[in-house]
Amino acid sequence: ECITVAGGQGEGDGPQQFHYPHGLALALDGDFIVTDRYNHRIQQCPASGSGDCITVAGGQGKGDGPKQLNQPWGGVALAADGDFIVTDTHNHRIQRCPASGSGECITVAGGQGEGDGPQQFHYPHGLALALDGDFIVTDRYNHRIQQCPASGSGDCITVAGGQGKGDGPKQLNQPWGGVALAADGDFIVTDTHNHRIQRCPASGSGECITVAG
Repeated sequence: ECITVAGGQGEGDGPQQFHYPHGLALALDGDFIVTDRYNHRIQQCPASGSGDCITVAGGQGKGDGPKQLNQPWGGVALAADGDFIVTDTHNHRIQRCPASGSGECITVAGGQGEGDGPQQFHYPHGLALALDGDFIVTDRYNHRIQQCPASGSGDCITVAGGQGKGDGPKQLNQPWGGVALAADGDFIVTDTHNHRIQRCPASGSGECITVAG
């Protein structure tokens, strides 16, 4: 049998509740880091599977302020220093929030409004960190995967897709699931609306191949 390790107390905004949890990561100590979509917050829940979760980002109502999120229903990851990297989906940006769980988040990618420019997203979802700290982001309605500088400034580059919506070897169709990096640096992408998993070259150019689906 499975056991409930966080939530399970019904829909809500209490310390043992969620309102549509989505993204998940594990902290080094085993705690569960969860994106809580309609509560517009990130929760850290005890590895023990009992006790209250605490809000480590957002939770100040829906908005675009430095302590606010807007439907974070994509990925979450932990930087090397413990900071929380969050896809702030409906704000079309990636936020870096302090490991302390308090203080202001800063925008490290996007935040220039909805769009398809090199510093824009159109509903970012999946998130992974490259070995050099760069942010790898699935950009749903732009049908592309973006690699954004770890420094938090400068343009993102398209490393897969971006050739319009489609099912060709250089195309994606609403990739709004996860993304991961293979040992050789290739990008493994959930090409959601094509019902397949794509492996795309680490070089950021060339054709992707279907490895599942």
